[in-house]
Amino acid sequence: MNCLYCHNSANKSADVGMPAVNTCMGCHAAVVGSTDQMKAEIKKIAQYADYANGGKNAKPIPWVRIHKVPEYVHFPHVRHVNAGVTCQTCHGQVQGMTKVYQYSSLNMGWCINCHVNGYDPKEGQKAAGYDSVPPASYAAGVPFGTPGSFAGIMTTGVTPATSASGSASQKSGMPGAVHLAATPSSERRRARYDCAACHY
Repeated sequence: MNCLYCHNSANKSADVGMPAVNTCMGCHAAVVGSTDQMKAEIKKIAQYADYANGGKNAKPIPWVRIHKVPEYVHFPHVRHVNAGVTCQTCHGQVQGMTKVYQYSSLNMGWCINCHVNGYDPKEGQKAAGYDSVPPASYAAGVPFGTPGSFAGIMTTGVTPATSASGSASQKSGMPGAVHLAATPSSERRRARYDCAACHY
């Protein structure tokens, strides 16, 4: 699943955008979870949607901010996404986390390291999980990136690594789904690498 399905302004705005409850229910009206914990969390989302009462008492989900940069820094998601940086490079393999946590320090040294040394798309692929498996706590219990599996579908938003045989990863089981970067290379813009890009 492409990260932009839920965070639909990440490639258009400095702010990533949090999904509306109807966006969540677009999938979770049918995807109800395979464990008691998943089912309980999805039930919470359904309560915010209030479909049982025709949405009369619907309310937005009170999202909890996890990834925090210092208050004097503005992280422009649009510039990073359009430069082809995978979401997992900064956020870790959220698709495999039972509970989301801050994966990277997000301090100035961490940012500068990437800006000075450059971004290696192969490292982004590794960060996205194409050369590893998610934590053992991943509830689905299937190999990460298996075509046709939930985990395979969850990775369609990033560019695939080349397999041992030299061929690119296959399509996921989702009809019409292919492994693509969050923003196609033809639409990517050159990122600015001056201090004013983040400190303004």
